[in-house]
Amino acid sequence: MRTRFKIYTVLFVLLIILFLRQKSVVSGAKDIAFDRESHVDNSVWDPVISGLINKNTLTFVIDSKSYVAPADSIYIDNERRIYIPASLLTNKFSCAYNYYEDKKAIIEKGETKAVVPLCGETVSINGVERELADALIEIEGVKYVRTDLMSMALGYTVEFDYEQHALVINNIRKDGSIIPSKYDYRTDGRLPLIKDQGNHSTCWAFASLTALESSIRPELIRSYSEKNMTLNNGYIVSLRSGGDYTMAVSYLASWRGPILASYEEGLGDYETPKDIPADVHVQEIQTIASKHYDEIKKMVFLYGGVESSIYMAIDSHDLDSDYYNAESYAYYYNDDLRPNHDIVIVGWDDNYPKENFSIVPEGNGAFICQNSWGESFGDKGIFYVSYYDTNIGTYNTAYTVVEPSDNYDHIYQTDICGMVGQLGYEGEDAYFANVYTAEGDEVLRAVSFYATGKDAEYDIYIVEDFENEKSFDKKKFIQKGSFENAGYYTVKLNSDIKLKAGHDYAVVIKIKVPGGERPIAVEYHKGYETSAVDISDGRGYISFAGKVWERMEETKNCNICLKMFTDDQKGKE
Repeated sequence: MRTRFKIYTVLFVLLIILFLRQKSVVSGAKDIAFDRESHVDNSVWDPVISGLINKNTLTFVIDSKSYVAPADSIYIDNERRIYIPASLLTNKFSCAYNYYEDKKAIIEKGETKAVVPLCGETVSINGVERELADALIEIEGVKYVRTDLMSMALGYTVEFDYEQHALVINNIRKDGSIIPSKYDYRTDGRLPLIKDQGNHSTCWAFASLTALESSIRPELIRSYSEKNMTLNNGYIVSLRSGGDYTMAVSYLASWRGPILASYEEGLGDYETPKDIPADVHVQEIQTIASKHYDEIKKMVFLYGGVESSIYMAIDSHDLDSDYYNAESYAYYYNDDLRPNHDIVIVGWDDNYPKENFSIVPEGNGAFICQNSWGESFGDKGIFYVSYYDTNIGTYNTAYTVVEPSDNYDHIYQTDICGMVGQLGYEGEDAYFANVYTAEGDEVLRAVSFYATGKDAEYDIYIVEDFENEKSFDKKKFIQKGSFENAGYYTVKLNSDIKLKAGHDYAVVIKIKVPGGERPIAVEYHKGYETSAVDISDGRGYISFAGKVWERMEETKNCNICLKMFTDDQKGKE
């Protein structure tokens, strides 16, 4: 009722304005005195209208799709100029948005590049200066972009529907690609620090953290510890035993890291602190399907470097190989050995000449990749891998949501090693749940779990005051959604759920993975590397249809990969 009242108030004010303006137009010469008195002064009325609109719940209509948005998702200033949060450029409009320490943003889509200063008078679009005042502003730490820029540079029509209280945005360049034909992190300062793994078998950790560091640049410039990721990830591994991206995912998803490399100054080669809080919290990690080059490019363009794998027929001490051209820094492997080295894709060039490779591939094109052999390798650590390479783009990981370390007060989890395997009922859907005891009076804000395949769909339920399997009969539906790619995801709840200290709560997920047979991610003791897995702290359940449930720790000796995130009730509001 309150929202409806506010909307009616806005409409009432607008009707008054329209009425007064109409009176102004139809008044004759004899009514000049009245006309002057009743003339609508925009400097007075525009702030009133803007203030009322900014306080209401709004709707986005983007290419005919509606999204309900909170009041702070659209800002209208006193001149009725419309702004949207800059974060929406990536999430809703597939634009690359990066903000730099010299108080400017670079916004890119397709072949268009806009350089936008904070509170400036002009913007640069593909090198041409255009007048557009205050195209980028900041309010309480949040950057907002003026929608006129989207019309001027990015091919959108923008209109505010006052009657429907909706911002209507339509793309008039629907046939254009969102990604350019060439993109290179070196051009705009997005390239992370070039590092050297030395004689250690830690390329997987270097690639993971390089990809992560690129995803938070240029706003955050960080150098994280690969040694801490290797020795503090829940698995029993050494700096020489190797690893893979699943270890990196478990380390980051469990908030064990990342930590700054500077914390290890003065420590020995095999020493790392284990009580340092994570510098940031990684809440989403997407896995891109094999050889899906357009999706890889999209991730690099919008989010950050993509961790991938190749078979490296050379090493840092011997670059002599038929597969590598040291003069052009070009690598192309066309045999059938599986990957043995992780690198990071930090760009691409669709027209990179095939003649630059020692063995000429079928066509032009290469990914621009960052290695972990220091600046002495390639072009100061960078080299080109042909699109036609046997392994490039087969295994791909992108760190797509990274949040400040104070995003939630508490994390509840039992799967420190993350997804070790999968369970199911030889079908594409199943139910799974974890039961947690609230440590204090808290608010449940979000849950996280794995999508074990593409196009996964989920329903989220909550069971309050959980006692036993029969308690699942009173589960309450919360919300539903889907994921395009496989990966690890955090889902923010649309409404807060209050938790009472000492009470038990079950988070329940119904998952559907098209074409899958085991859609549930689980942690279990698989071998020596996972011998530290502890199933005594878990209360996990799975079910075929949500009616009959089995306890995982008792029947399958495993933990369910399902976390929940809470805030103290007397803390964040």
